[in-house]
Amino acid sequence: MLTHPEAVHLIKNARQANVANPWRSVRDFEHIIQDFFIQKIEAGEFIDASICDLGPGQYDMLRMFRDAGAKCIGVDNDPAVIEVGKCLGFEVIEIDMKKPKAFQLDRMFNGLFCKFSINAFWFQSPESLTEHILDLCSQLTTDGWGWIAPWNGVPKKVNDNRFVKKMLETQRLAFESQGWSCRDLNRAEISHYGVNGKVANNRLFTKNL
Repeated sequence: MLTHPEAVHLIKNARQANVANPWRSVRDFEHIIQDFFIQKIEAGEFIDASICDLGPGQYDMLRMFRDAGAKCIGVDNDPAVIEVGKCLGFEVIEIDMKKPKAFQLDRMFNGLFCKFSINAFWFQSPESLTEHILDLCSQLTTDGWGWIAPWNGVPKKVNDNRFVKKMLETQRLAFESQGWSCRDLNRAEISHYGVNGKVANNRLFTKNL
């Protein structure tokens, strides 16, 4: 939820309706903090850590990370989201995450977070999807952590179930090849973490968590 008057005004121009609502609850993000990050925060591990949020929306998660002492960066290409980030004092990197080589950045992060912002079906082949994920994972330091819950909504133009299964499996294998863990969320977890939606699956990829 946003309270900064200028940010409230700016976010209403966001492309996605749920992001454009400045009064949406932060409950889902609080659940994620409690279930995955509270021990790291209490141990002071976030102090001066560099954390990147892919598709930060209203910067709910980054604001919590920043309160814990982290240096936070958002990645997005929605002009409204970018302006809100700047208004709130965040560095924002303008990137179209759908494009190949989007994650070949000149920096590394101690933490990567993504809640419902990347999609296995942005790409036309398993090879291009794999390359994209490997590039993303390469932005993480050796001992860094990752929390990624993709939004794997299937485009209307895709009607080949074999292709859907192949791309989902490719996504899993690519993350696992880089030392990430994968598990399917159950119904209670889907609601608890706010990753509801019309998607092909509800997987959570984590590393060092």
